[in-house]
Amino acid sequence: LRSQYHHSLLQAGHCYGPLDPVSNIILNTIWYSQAYPLTKKVDLEAISTGGLFRIAVRSFYGLVSFLCTRCATHLSPDQAMQRLQASGADLRIADPNHLDDDNNDDAMVSASVEQAYAAAAAAAFHPKPRDQAELLRPSNPMLRMASHYLKDGGKLSGMDADHLAECLFYSISELEQTEHAETNIEAVNKLTYGRMDRLINDFWNEHAAVVGMVKSLIDVYSRQPGVPKYELHLICGVNKYVDGPVYTGPFTRIYHYSHINFLATKSAGAPPTLFFAECRNDGTQTQEMGWCCPVDVPSPGTGMRSFSLAT
Repeated sequence: LRSQYHHSLLQAGHCYGPLDPVSNIILNTIWYSQAYPLTKKVDLEAISTGGLFRIAVRSFYGLVSFLCTRCATHLSPDQAMQRLQASGADLRIADPNHLDDDNNDDAMVSASVEQAYAAAAAAAFHPKPRDQAELLRPSNPMLRMASHYLKDGGKLSGMDADHLAECLFYSISELEQTEHAETNIEAVNKLTYGRMDRLINDFWNEHAAVVGMVKSLIDVYSRQPGVPKYELHLICGVNKYVDGPVYTGPFTRIYHYSHINFLATKSAGAPPTLFFAECRNDGTQTQEMGWCCPVDVPSPGTGMRSFSLAT
């Protein structure tokens, strides 16, 4: 996630598909990374919170659109949302005929699964909607292979992720690979370039600040008696707007604290531990700057999954 999959997760890691929601995120993320690899790898220690929120919202749009397209004659968006809530956003439950597209009741189903996925990809603003619909079609043999690697509902090892990536890579047709290689790069005007440059600088400045705070808190936590030494793996959520706003002027306001979720490891190869942290926003670099602690995760079978990759 730190160096390879963060981009594809934020671009195309939607939770709709033929597997459970978390497995679908992993499937869609790895497939998009293989189909549309970055020309330059960038190492990140924090994933954009806004980006995670955006892909979650777009996944929701895709789920609702899938069901409303599939059952257009008798299912409203409100009813689709009720189905999704009752099924835990699992389309295999929300659409009982999802895996048996050849034996659908015409009175209950308005569109094929592939058509519904095409509608879902469009509603979810997928960057390559046609290709994703092709990937998720029921007749794609790669889905059975993906299901094999993701069936246990537990941790997906780096080796399994590499094998899955290989399988998905070979599922991409030669024509598609040629099309991807010939993608044109459009030039932007100076105004747009300047705005993009400022946004990039703002991101890296914030990235450095948050990573620095978290590493300091981990260091303080690890110095406690009986606590092993932890190292930062990945920051996966930041809320900068805690305890406020306090208005310091007509147009300025401050928030006193940030809440941060991050993963940290005890040693190389060890599974990461989820942490919660509270940090002061005033730049304090003393022991009063904040605190962090591990977060207990639910036991297996309660919907938690991990996708821990060193790459």
